[in-house]
Amino acid sequence: MRLTDLSYEDWLEHAFGREVRILQATWFFDHDRDWWDPEPAVAVTYLTRLFERPEPALRWYSDSQIGNAVEIGGPVSRPAG
Repeated sequence: MRLTDLSYEDWLEHAFGREVRILQATWFFDHDRDWWDPEPAVAVTYLTRLFERPEPALRWYSDSQIGNAVEIGGPVSRPAG
C-alpha cells in the first residue's frame, strides 16, 4: 500500500519500528509491504528534522531497527519497478 500522508511520528514508526528478522529478508522485501511515497518537500522536511536531532527521534528504536532502515536504502525508499 502506498502511504502518502504520514505524520512525522507515523513516518518514524513506519521506517524504524519494524521487527528485526533473524536469518530472513527484512520487511522491505515483502511483496505486500507498505511504502512511503510523500511529496518531495515533505520528505526533505522529515529527513532534515531527523538528521538535525536524531537522538530524541530514534530513542525508542534499537540499533538493529535503525540499521535495517539504513540498510534498505534509508527511510525514503520506494518500491522496485
